[in-house]
Amino acid sequence: MCLEKLNMTKSELAVWVGAALTFLAILVALLKEELQRLWRRPVLNISVKTQPPDCHVGLTKYYDPKGSVLAEANCYYLRLWVHNKGNSPATNVQVFATKLLMEPTSKKTIEVENFLPMNLRWAHTKEIFRDRIAPKMGRHCDLGHVADPRLKHIHNEIRPDVPKDKTVLFIDLEVAPFTLFHLLPPGNYELKLIIAADNCRPIKKVLKIMHSGNWFDDEKTMFEKGINLTIE
Repeated sequence: MCLEKLNMTKSELAVWVGAALTFLAILVALLKEELQRLWRRPVLNISVKTQPPDCHVGLTKYYDPKGSVLAEANCYYLRLWVHNKGNSPATNVQVFATKLLMEPTSKKTIEVENFLPMNLRWAHTKEIFRDRIAPKMGRHCDLGHVADPRLKHIHNEIRPDVPKDKTVLFIDLEVAPFTLFHLLPPGNYELKLIIAADNCRPIKKVLKIMHSGNWFDDEKTMFEKGINLTIE
């Protein structure tokens, strides 16, 4: 009698195991395409180092309306690195600046109210959407630049509330607004970013900016005491 019960239990167990395996096989077949898509999807990330190649000093020329060179001077260029860590290309990638916060001496963060949310530009181009970033590859996105304040009368990056000997940080937005909120006076800032594409989940990051307003001809000193960037 006990043996018959045991045999019955084994038989039932075999039926249940067979049913479970059949269900799993059907489930895998139904979800195969979705699982492959998840495995092969692009995954975006953004980083910055205040040193070459992300940020560096470069010689720039300033021209008059007729095309003649008015001056040649060093300028500090600031770029963010957008990297696709996934297994398939990311398409129509954008870096969108949603909000700008400023931290005054009181250490109380306040929002820059006249800042309009808009895209940053991709480096070496005027594009605001990058059509494709291949798997395990990346592209630089322009944050902006800091020009020599001694040449403000030539490059015309002037804010009335910034002394002549202090720098302004030019944020490379898709347009340069008449309200001048793209020209940041010295201070500590947080720029809220969303990195998005057609075929992957957007990510949110905070870019922290230390901008002392001081100019240094030496690149290393400038990125230690003049301008510094970190992403969280």
